[in-house]
Amino acid sequence: MATAEALLRVSTPIIRRRGLTLVGVAPANLGEPGVAQLKLPLARSRETRSALDRIHGCFGSTAITRGMQLLPD
Repeated sequence: MATAEALLRVSTPIIRRRGLTLVGVAPANLGEPGVAQLKLPLARSRETRSALDRIHGCFGSTAITRGMQLLPD
């Protein structure tokens, strides 16, 4: 968290000048060596698919997406 706060402090002048539309912070490598991170079964959840369908129906197909799809090519 300290790293994210430091980056925000350093970026504040640019944010004030250019604006900000998205901030993402993801914790990683927090476990013990040899411990695997389990994936959430979101793609298999009927409730999740139904909620996404409703969001896309109301706000369009780009209203919500996976964060990984926002990475530059």
